[in-house]
Order: sequence, then C-alpha cells, then structure tokens
Amino acid sequence: MPEFVENARVEGLGAERLRPSVAQRPSNATVARDTPDFSLNRLYYVSDAAAPKLRIGVMVDRGRKLPLFMRKVLEDVRSCNFATLECVIENCEEPLRPKPATSLPARAARTLLDPVRRRRVLHDAYIQRLYQGSRAALDPTKPVDCSDLFENIQRIEVVPERKGFVHRFPAQAIDAIRALDLDVILRFGFNIIRGDILNTARHGVWSFHHGDSERYRGGPPLLWELIEGNPLSGAVLQRLDESLDAGTVLCRGILATSGKPDVKRNRYNVYWSTQHFVIKALYELHRYGPEHLRQRARACGEYQGKRPIYRTPTNIEMARWLVPKVAQVAARKFRKRQEAVHWQIALRHSPHPLYRHPASVAAEEFTWLDSPRGKFWADPFLIQRDGATWVFFENYDYGEKRAVIDCGRLENGQLVDVRTVLDRPEHLSFPLIFEHDGAVWMVPESEQAGAVNLYRAARFPDRWVLERTLLHLRAVDPVLFMHQNRWHMFVSPVAVEAQVPFTLLFTASQLQGPWALHPAGCISSDVRFARGGGSIIRDGERLIRVSQECAKGYGHSIGFSEMQLTQTTYSEQPYGHVLPEMFHNMDGVHTYNRVGDWEVIDGRRLRPKSALV
Repeated sequence: MPEFVENARVEGLGAERLRPSVAQRPSNATVARDTPDFSLNRLYYVSDAAAPKLRIGVMVDRGRKLPLFMRKVLEDVRSCNFATLECVIENCEEPLRPKPATSLPARAARTLLDPVRRRRVLHDAYIQRLYQGSRAALDPTKPVDCSDLFENIQRIEVVPERKGFVHRFPAQAIDAIRALDLDVILRFGFNIIRGDILNTARHGVWSFHHGDSERYRGGPPLLWELIEGNPLSGAVLQRLDESLDAGTVLCRGILATSGKPDVKRNRYNVYWSTQHFVIKALYELHRYGPEHLRQRARACGEYQGKRPIYRTPTNIEMARWLVPKVAQVAARKFRKRQEAVHWQIALRHSPHPLYRHPASVAAEEFTWLDSPRGKFWADPFLIQRDGATWVFFENYDYGEKRAVIDCGRLENGQLVDVRTVLDRPEHLSFPLIFEHDGAVWMVPESEQAGAVNLYRAARFPDRWVLERTLLHLRAVDPVLFMHQNRWHMFVSPVAVEAQVPFTLLFTASQLQGPWALHPAGCISSDVRFARGGGSIIRDGERLIRVSQECAKGYGHSIGFSEMQLTQTTYSEQPYGHVLPEMFHNMDGVHTYNRVGDWEVIDGRRLRPKSALV
C-alpha cells in the first residue's frame, strides 16, 4: 500500500499572498459537480498597479433586471480593488404594452392567424419544453433583479432615438455621460447602439456576443451551431463600433458544442465559461495599461457564416434537425448502456521521437498494455531514476468511478512491479513528475479538490508528502517546467463541467511559489489547443507544448506546438499532430511523454461493459 503523509508545513495561497489573488478555500473541499465555478474570476480581483481605479458605467433596460450571468459580472466588478461602478444608464424608451393573457384556444387561434408565429411554432415548443422544470437557479439567462447593485450610484435616464433596431443617444444624454469621465461602459441593455455614445467612455462600450462572431450573426444564440452540426461554439467580448457584431475583439472563447440537441445546455456551457471575460479584460487594462489591452485585442475576422443574418429557424428547419438528431441520441444512449470508454497505455522504444514526424511512425511500433479487469490505465508520464525508467499513470476503477496514481518499472519492454503510490479521497490523474534540487516531485490533477497540489517523494516511488497547495483553483492538467531560471505552469481552469477551452500561464521564482499570473495570462482560449497533454518537451533549443484537441470530444487527438516564452510574452506555432487513426481500433489519444528513448502514449476505444467490469 502507498504511504501518504499530510505535511504540516502546507501553506495555501490566500488572497493576501497571491497577485492576482486566488481566494482561499480548503484544499480538500470537493467541488460540486455540474455547477459553475468562479475561482477563475477571483484570479482577477487584485491589481497592484498604481493607476487610478477604473470608472465603469452600465447600460440597462427599464426595470433593472439583468440575466444572471450579467449580475455575476457586476458582482465581480464590485469585488475587485481596481474598478468602481459609477453610473447606471437606463433605457427609458416606452416599452411595448404586454398583450393581455388569453385562454389556450385564443392563443392557438392567434398563432394560426399570424404567419410569423406559424413558421416558428416548432421552435417555440422546443424552447418551452427545454425550460420546463429546468434548474432556474443555474440558468445564466434567467432575469434577476439588480437594483441592489445600483444603490448609491448615479442614474442617467435615456430615451434613445430609435430607427428600426438601432438606438442613438440624444446630445443631452451624451453630455451627461461624458461628464462622468468613464473608462468603460458595459452594454447590458438597449438595442444596437450607434453614434457618439460609442466613444463617450475612454476605452469604449463593451458588449458580449454569444456565438462566434465570425460565423454567427443574428440569433437565436448558440442554436444554429447545433442545427448545422458545428462542433465548435463560441463567445466574444468586443468593443463596439458602428458595424454589426464586428467590433474589436477583447476576449474570445471557442468551446465544444453540446453533444445533445439541447440549446439550454449549450448556452449554459458557453455563458458560464466566458462570463469572466469582463473582469479579466478590466484587470489587464488596469494592471498593464491600455496599450497591453490593444496589443492583445484583434479585429473581428472576415465573416464566414452560411447566412448573412441568422434568424429563428422555421418549422421545416427544426424538423430536419431534430428528428434525425433525436434518433442519434437514442442510439447513443443504447450503446452507452452496452459499452464503456476504455483507455490503454502504449510503450515505444526508439531514438526517433514521435512528435517530429508522427505520420512516419508505424502503429506496430507501440506495445499496448492491458490493465486489470474493472480498471483502465491512462495519462502516462515517465521518469528515469537510479538507472531505471518508471511509468506513472492514472489507474481508474469503473466501480468506484474514481482514480488513483499507480506506477510501474520498465524491464525488457514490459511494465513490472506495478503498485498504487498515491490514493486520495478525490479523483487523481495526469501525474506530472520531475526532479528538482535532488528531490522527486509530482503534481497530479486534483480538480475535484479545487486545488493544484505539489507532492514530494519522501521515499521514491511509493511514499509521498503533500508539500504545498500551489493554487486554489478548479483546474486540470497542470504542467510545470523551468525556463530562464524561473518556474512556469500551464493549467486549464474548469468553470463548467467537461468544458476546458482555456489555458493560463503562471510563473514563480521558486517551485513552492508564490505563483502569479504571467503577463501573457491566458495563452489559449480554444478547445482545440488548450488542454495540456504531457510534459514540456525540450528538443535542442526548442520548447514544445503538448496539448489535446477536444472539439470532437474529450481527448480526441494530440497536438505539438513550438513555444516562444519570455518574461512578458508568449506565443506558439503548430509543430505536429497525432491522430487516433494511426493506431488500430483507437478513436482518441490524449497524453504523450518521452524520456531518453522511451515514449508513452494512451488511447481510447469503446469496449463492451461485460468485458470490463
């Protein structure tokens, strides 16, 4: 059995010690599943720049109700130390009078007589069915009262000049807003806005667009991605200009589209995963200045959508999508009852690294290992110690639905002396392992505990001490490495279950920290390149980052990218790609590592449950 010692010298990084702050919470607290997590937001609450606080205005519609995710944005602003809410700009345009409630037959008759309503009756029924009995407390689009957030701040009432869907602000309102000397205005109300209001705040008007603005303009948000079978869904935070949905992009996120025909789930994933964009952009504006924000922003790319403007789908469009999709989901549920995803580890001994020329490597060169019945092995890492090569890996138990860390020694191309070396209450995986200062260290993934933990080998390989909690952050696949006499860490936060579209870069002068965000901050915001897939590869002068491609499902394939890293900047270029098709009967690969002439990789395939459990 493994020996584990809880080190009394563990010091978690509280808000007072980490710049930017990570809120303190117990390292052994299990994070609730399928609930949005906001530890990522708290990374951006503290700026130590000497600049004056940013002055923020908020545009809202009459009644001051906002979607729940917008309320969270404003709560972030109120929680940070570098920005203040200065005013609420309220749309006082005369609202359309609601039609009186009528009986069901009367509503049905009105729908039949209205050609627009008739064309969208299936869409409306679909939306109503999805939101019946939904967990309203977690719905990011649910309207909630925000009056308490606007107490004791100035209120400016505006009756906009309307032309079609466009709102322009009268000169008197422009003068009143300009007199407040605002840095940023958040557009959480009004229609399409044009004119002088766009330049009234020092850094413009910021607005969310839910959907990749280069492919989807119009609406309904995040539905057409499902209808068109697009594996990617996105969202942007943009600085508005006179064009429609084509302003300067301040933040962009690309996520995997929900696998179910459920726009509610797709919106939940995208809205909550990207809700931190505002506090992140405000933090970078204050901490590093407007030039830093301008350099990281980019113009919206050329529009590539299949339609000039997307509109509510017609009955025919809904039927063509839903009928076969529901059949596919039913078939997938049936297969899921019969089959399970099974991961395996493979070994290869060669002086020619796979990452240099993946296509030239024959699948037969890898030896696939069988795990004991009822378990699978994944996430293999390598370390050479005292003349032997060891493989550390995730050992997942199907019955317990939880994994521990195992290791084994390579002998004549076989894995021997396999044993469990780290067992914790939470699920463990991705056991990054390395040597430093004469000791062996391990940083396994412990996302369920809401922490990134550093372990030291008190006795290699099976006695480990929890040395320190490096970050209180719900995150996966931490990758630590030394470069230019500083430690660096890639880690991917998890705001929403099973969605990992972002990777952050942290830095520290010492392994034990304190760790702070690198000025490059988020180095990837695309699910195709974000999540870590192995240790950093040092190939001569090259530094190569290993990542997972998850747009087609978790752990679909492996990408290699050559990194350029300085104390203030980060960039990368694609270097190679490993696809599951190169291995017999595998439909996914997601971890690769190499030490000396030994390589390890893992692969997944569907197998009958009867053969596994």
